[in-house]
Amino acid sequence: MTNFCPYCGKKTRSADKFCIYCGKPLLSGLDKPKEETKKEIKVEEEFKEEEKEIPSIDEPIEEKEQIEVGEKEEVKQKKDKKAKKVKEKHKKEFKEIPPLSDEIKKRLELMVDLRDIKNKKKRLAAKFEDVEKLIEDDQYEIDAEYTADVKIKLDALKKIKSDLEVKEQEIKGQMSGEFEYLTYEKIIAEKKDQLNTLHTNLKLRKVDKEIYESLKLEYKKELEEAKQNLKNLQLGIKLWLARIEAEKSDLKRDLKFLKGRLSSKEIKEDEFKPKEKDLEVKIRKKGLMMETLKKYTKNG
Repeated sequence: MTNFCPYCGKKTRSADKFCIYCGKPLLSGLDKPKEETKKEIKVEEEFKEEEKEIPSIDEPIEEKEQIEVGEKEEVKQKKDKKAKKVKEKHKKEFKEIPPLSDEIKKRLELMVDLRDIKNKKKRLAAKFEDVEKLIEDDQYEIDAEYTADVKIKLDALKKIKSDLEVKEQEIKGQMSGEFEYLTYEKIIAEKKDQLNTLHTNLKLRKVDKEIYESLKLEYKKELEEAKQNLKNLQLGIKLWLARIEAEKSDLKRDLKFLKGRLSSKEIKEDEFKPKEKDLEVKIRKKGLMMETLKKYTKNG
């Protein structure tokens, strides 16, 4: 393809940058004019500036993360506030409730004694079975010494059983009336049943609206009163339970010290044994008391 100079019209080669006749610059093969290049650079710089003004995709993510962190912190603060409120409520409840009366404490102690007797009678029954096996042995009929020994064991067990039964009756005699805990439970169950029956009778039109509202108010009041009394009793038992648990820990510590004194030869075996037995009995009694009290601290 033949090229021509746009200025003088002479023939030019495609590789020429300037016309060999007039010296004018040719369009073909020339670099872009500086002005045009400057314009492109300016446009690029303006575009870059616009890009800076446009929020990057990271900015919304950071903002989202900040919002999430803020929400989590707000949730945590709400939970902490709620937990603090519940703790203060419980503290207030424990502070406001009256301590257990001496009568209730005495009754609970008697209940523990009865439970202890029941456990002893159970162990005693196992010993009676052992003696019966000895009686069934052929040696019981032919060996006088063996027979006498078995009879002594049998008489001793019978005596223990008789003593336990006497003590059991004495304790039951001291426990007059029904335990308040059971009384409150019965009242709660009774009032709930009365409210359900009353509601059913209203639906069946066996009772008019005025009587219904009056009885409903009465039953609800008695129900709430019984619930509050039961709750106070449970909280009082919990407080007493905590003290007994601390007393049991003290007794266990005393037993460890006692054993330490024996091992260091501060005290002798004959002095150690009765003290050890006394502490073990007290520890067992405290444990039995704790087991009994726990039955009455559970919410029904």
